Amino acid sequence: QRSPTATYIVKRMLDDSWGKPVMRSAGLFLPDWSPDGRFLVGVTNGTIVMVPVDSGPEKVVYRGQPTGDAPLAIKALWSPDGTTIYFKSRQAGIASFWSIPAAGGPPHLLARLTDPFRISLRGDFAVDRTHLYFTLDDRQSDLWVVELKHP
Repeated sequence: QRSPTATYIVKRMLDDSWGKPVMRSAGLFLPDWSPDGRFLVGVTNGTIVMVPVDSGPEKVVYRGQPTGDAPLAIKALWSPDGTTIYFKSRQAGIASFWSIPAAGGPPHLLARLTDPFRISLRGDFAVDRTHLYFTLDDRQSDLWVVELKHP
């Protein structure tokens, strides 16, 4: 039985048929393809894992910790040139964005959202060669309470 959190690779054959699904990871959250198509990168339990598409073992690129200077990753993306992995973290409700070399190494803080009126709760974000894109949540509403009576 297939796991709902597993990552499978299915190849298209020369005759346009599809090959058999091959599981490449048991629990990679929202994996991202490397620019050259040879690897996937994703997050499992706060740790960033790189998986070769064709064969070979997973490689831990970054191990997040719930405390200290190694924030837990919630989403990871490749840079357009494939040399850097960007990731988003959230600790105590504060979102932060980091980069690490694709070969592994210490994280480098890019941005931390400390303004309580400018928060980013969603895990998704995007990068290009010069910019980081993410959503800001606006936590306000016009909520009215109305009592309805049926005639």
